[in-house]
Amino acid sequence: MMIDKYYQPITKDHYYLGVVSQVNNEFSKVQIENLAILDYRNIRLESFILNSINYYVVVETEQGIFFAEVTSAKVGNNNNVHEKLQNKNSVSVFPEVYIRVLGLMEEGSGKFVLHGLKNVGITDKVYVANNHLIELYMNSLEIDRHNDSRLGAIGRVLGHEDVSLNFNANTLLDRHLLVVGSTNSGKSTSALLLLDKLKAHGKKFLIIDPTGEYKNSFRESGSYKKLTLGEDAAIPYSYMHSYQWASIFDANTNTQGAELQQAIEALRLQKKLQKSGETKEEGPYVKHGKKVSDVEDELRELSDDDVDFDLKNLPQQIKENSVRLGNKNDGNQKDNYILDLFKINSNEYLKQKVEYVLANTSLLNFFIDDSQFGSPIVEKYDLMEQLELFQHGKGSLYIDASTMDSSDGIGKIVVNLIAQSLVENSKKSDDACVLFIDEAHRYLVPESNDSDGNSGLISIAREGRKKGIFLFLTTQSPQDIPGIIFGQIGTLVIHRLVHPNDLRVIKNVLNEFDSASIANLSRGEAILTSINLLQNVHLKFLTSNRQHDNGTKLL
Repeated sequence: MMIDKYYQPITKDHYYLGVVSQVNNEFSKVQIENLAILDYRNIRLESFILNSINYYVVVETEQGIFFAEVTSAKVGNNNNVHEKLQNKNSVSVFPEVYIRVLGLMEEGSGKFVLHGLKNVGITDKVYVANNHLIELYMNSLEIDRHNDSRLGAIGRVLGHEDVSLNFNANTLLDRHLLVVGSTNSGKSTSALLLLDKLKAHGKKFLIIDPTGEYKNSFRESGSYKKLTLGEDAAIPYSYMHSYQWASIFDANTNTQGAELQQAIEALRLQKKLQKSGETKEEGPYVKHGKKVSDVEDELRELSDDDVDFDLKNLPQQIKENSVRLGNKNDGNQKDNYILDLFKINSNEYLKQKVEYVLANTSLLNFFIDDSQFGSPIVEKYDLMEQLELFQHGKGSLYIDASTMDSSDGIGKIVVNLIAQSLVENSKKSDDACVLFIDEAHRYLVPESNDSDGNSGLISIAREGRKKGIFLFLTTQSPQDIPGIIFGQIGTLVIHRLVHPNDLRVIKNVLNEFDSASIANLSRGEAILTSINLLQNVHLKFLTSNRQHDNGTKLL
């Protein structure tokens, strides 16, 4: 294959390095003509620093053009070499560089592919890769080249800032995407750029923003709706399961969870009786003094549609539920419910926990009974209804979750409900969408392989691809992502990480060189690795022009 056509108008001779002198499966050695060959070069508009490593070369062979990366360089360690270097006689010093073959140009296509068992040969000539060849290689990295348009430039190749990277949205997201990096490493900036590219290409996304830093990033009206949890959006009680209430109130799995469920059931019955006019009492449902059979009859009339209740009455309802069946020793209270001092004391801790959560969190702002939506008293959107409109419509949706305290567990419940809603309500006619969750560690239950706590996100991670729902997560540490979700993520953007445990988590997706580079990345620099790419890429992300409220206050 003729290499000359890729070096125009400057001939390839200006890029010549040397010849291959040794070949093995992992690395090959290149004998450089002389040390002067490795001097700094400025050829037309391209600059080359060749006395270091991590630059690209091509090897002209009978099998085709191989693309490779320089991984190490050295000169001989003997007195003769030292003397020549001291006398600045560089043309008499013959350095060696080691290269790692990355790909082989496909015959007639101008595209690089994996080289398989093919390799360079001894005496094959080696040339520095110019920007044109580097661009050809970078444009060949996508394994499955989709037909729809690419996102546009997202970054520059590290060490080759004139070469931009441009990938298809599906290459990055069709197996889910995780952006990870320590504080101030640039992960939020790169995430905003990718969202900006998705918006520019008409892709639909749902943003869950725990800090509000993306609130003013997208100002488009009509096709982009903003909601703030607790202020203009809330979740109906009907979407909550008993285990989720137990999680919010930190009920143990022994008896407290069952007591909590029974108390909520009693409050639902009380609301049903209020609506039907059978009672005017505003407080909890009182069992004390009522016949057991009458209470059971009323409970049997409770249907799945009777979901409303007054959450503020839950502590008192727990106390009212602390009853036992009267017997012959209780006189005229036989076969009636009567208060049980032992159960009252036993349930007191649960009652106090519920009182604490209601008093010290904004729970009552995030969850309201179904009947309140649309009333003039409560001017809030039904969040689950808005999710359906988003899913079956064309526009994007932004949810400001900064009103939720990251420590009270409510956020985990809300995000799980959102994820479950997307999975359960998906239709074949829906456009594909991206679920973007910033600082995802706030909403994930650690190592939840068998827990309902992450069930919604786990469903998207496992089944989202079939339903056209793709995860886009950011977090400061890969340890924050439960293994069952991390195992489903096909693309990672890895910014600077230094903790040994973080490096251990991602070592399986990186080679030895990439792993050693992570701690040295500057702000905005990252390693992009994906099962949809032939090789990992080192890049410097571009910056979006959209407003981003992520400034760091200084002392």
